[in-house]
Amino acid sequence: MPIPGIVASGISGSKIATGAFYSIATAAAAGGETSFTFSSIPSTYKSLQIRINAVSSAVFLSFGLQFNGDTTTANYFTYHALEGNNSTVTAAGVASDRSFGYIRVGALSGIASTTYPGAAIIDLIDYSSGSKYKTMRSFFGADNNGANVYSNVELGSGLWRVSSAVSSLTIFATGGTFSAGSSFALYGIN
Repeated sequence: MPIPGIVASGISGSKIATGAFYSIATAAAAGGETSFTFSSIPSTYKSLQIRINAVSSAVFLSFGLQFNGDTTTANYFTYHALEGNNSTVTAAGVASDRSFGYIRVGALSGIASTTYPGAAIIDLIDYSSGSKYKTMRSFFGADNNGANVYSNVELGSGLWRVSSAVSSLTIFATGGTFSAGSSFALYGIN
């Protein structure tokens, strides 16, 4: 019996074209930074993807994503998350009553060195549209080899309630700073 994926791979146009990802910008932490901004983002792609490899010496470091420098809390009200933390699974959904002006992406906890980084992949769909709100989805994970109970994996989604095209993205830390070895990359996807 043929495997559907193998059969389907023979169909013309069924594969992601090589070269569908285009590097726009990269940044690396020297240590002590609280934010990184990708500015002057071209509007020529269908979607954006941010890839983060983060480390911090903070006891707890949360990091988030902000669009076009907007800090208006009402614009970031909507967020959903499904998290697995060791043997505990939690889900959260926030439709209103947010108290900060960004979308939460992930959190590192109990990381005392650059030994155990957290990684995130964030997709921003239809970012250049000037007629609808922007949707973000993220996949984040961190493990510190059993040194702390906060080894987690998280699926998240969020909404920036502004219809303007996204021209800049800021990734920032709360509760600490990014350590040397943290890296950030922005890609355009067609």
